[in-house]
Amino acid sequence: MTHADMNKALIFVLSLSLTINFFLAGIIVKKNRMKPLENFPIKTFVKKCGDYDLYFIIFFSITNCIDCLKAIKHLKNLEQVFQIKVLGIIPESEKNEIGKLKYLIDTEIIIFSSRNYKKYSPVYSPCIYGVTNKGLILFKIPTYKLDTHMTLQYFFNYLENAYLHIKEITDKNKGGYNES
Repeated sequence: MTHADMNKALIFVLSLSLTINFFLAGIIVKKNRMKPLENFPIKTFVKKCGDYDLYFIIFFSITNCIDCLKAIKHLKNLEQVFQIKVLGIIPESEKNEIGKLKYLIDTEIIIFSSRNYKKYSPVYSPCIYGVTNKGLILFKIPTYKLDTHMTLQYFFNYLENAYLHIKEITDKNKGGYNES
C-alpha cells in the first residue's frame, strides 16, 4: 500500500467517523429538544384538587398583560359547567408573588411553581394546556386579550368542543392518572 493510498484510507475513515458522530449528535439534540405530549406529571394536581376529566393548566406570569390574565377568570367559570379543573403554573422566581397574582386575575385559583414543569413550559405566556387525568397533553392554546364578545365566544366554543370530544374519549377509556 502506497503512502497516497494510506492517506486516502485515513481520510475516508475520518470522514466516516465524523459523519456518524454528527448524525448521533443530531439525534441526541433533537431528542432533548422535543416537547413531550404525554406523561405530564399530573399526580400532584390529582392529590391537591381531586380527579377530573380534564385539567386546564395555565402557564402565566405577573408580567403578562392584565387582559390576557382575565382569560383565567373566564376559564374558572367553566368549572361550574364541565368536569374540569383550572390550575396555574408560574415561574419559580414569582412564587412569592402568588397573592398579587390572585389579586390581578381576580379569582381563586390553585397555583403551582414551575420547578417541576420546566420541560413543559411554553414559548409564549400565558398559554393553556388541556391535560387529561392520565397526563396526556391534548392541546396548547396561547391566550390573548379577550376584549370582544366575538373573540370570547370563539375561544369558549373551541374549549367546549374540545372538552366534549375529550369527554367522549375518556368515557370510553376510563382510567387513573399517570404516576410521574
